[in-house]
Amino acid sequence: PKKPPFTYTELIEYALEDKGELTVSGIYQWISDRFPYYKSNDDRWKNSVRHNLSINPHFRKGVKAP
Repeated sequence: PKKPPFTYTELIEYALEDKGELTVSGIYQWISDRFPYYKSNDDRWKNSVRHNLSINPHFRKGVKAP
């Protein structure tokens, strides 16, 4: 499969627009469910997603439910 023409920030935004609040794992799942390119065994893209979440002030860290 070919890499989608979207930035990681765009992919994260699409996931959140579709599902509302998501955990990081939920974002990974949403992306890999919709884009077969990310189903490969190479998980380096997940580091890029985490990096984008941490540096972009548009995203906020939620509080885990007890």
